[in-house]
Amino acid sequence: MDVTGQAFEDMQEQNLRLLQQLREKDDANFKLMSERIKANQIHKLLREEKDELAEQVLALKAQVEAQLQVVQKLEEKERGLQSALAAVEKELSLRSQALELHKRKAVEAAQLAEDLRAQGEHVQARLRELQLC
Repeated sequence: MDVTGQAFEDMQEQNLRLLQQLREKDDANFKLMSERIKANQIHKLLREEKDELAEQVLALKAQVEAQLQVVQKLEEKERGLQSALAAVEKELSLRSQALELHKRKAVEAAQLAEDLRAQGEHVQARLRELQLC
């Protein structure tokens, strides 16, 4: 009976130790499961953030491409305007030269007219003088 009682007590102690180990393992498993759930949630959030950032990158790339096209069109327009400006400046220069030439000719014509008028007056004066004689 003592042996049976001792065996029963040993068995009870072993059961208590095993129950304690089982509780500790359950706690450890629960902790691991909680950590895994948290890790999965974090992983999901990070994946969603990554996808969102990838979409933003695509949108920004599209925006940059559109802006580059606008810049190219503006540069083409600028080149056209520069060409037109150069043509207008050349035409202005030619017209300015023509204006100066016409001014000189007008001055020369005015001088010639004055000379001819003076010469005409001189001839008329001489003619009157000759008629009086």
